[in-house]
Amino acid sequence: MTSPQPARTAITRGVSLAFLAAALFGATTPFVQRASATVGPIAAAALIYLGAGIIAFVIQAIRGPGGYAPLRGRAIARLLLVALIGGALAPSLL
Repeated sequence: MTSPQPARTAITRGVSLAFLAAALFGATTPFVQRASATVGPIAAAALIYLGAGIIAFVIQAIRGPGGYAPLRGRAIARLLLVALIGGALAPSLL
């Protein structure tokens, strides 16, 4: 009988990274609030997403192809929904 250890390790790593991302996002809120005092919440969110996209692109370019599974079907829809909620709806509710 095989052990489910690799799957559990991947889930644990994913959950840990999600918590780290949430903590970093929360830690940046006061800085973003001060820095975006002269622009609206949608523009501030757009700048945050632009910065995150640039950083992700640079990291991916440095690391090279990682063999990740491509996004398909429902995964793309979920990703777009999260981006819409996080980038447009949430800032406008602040």
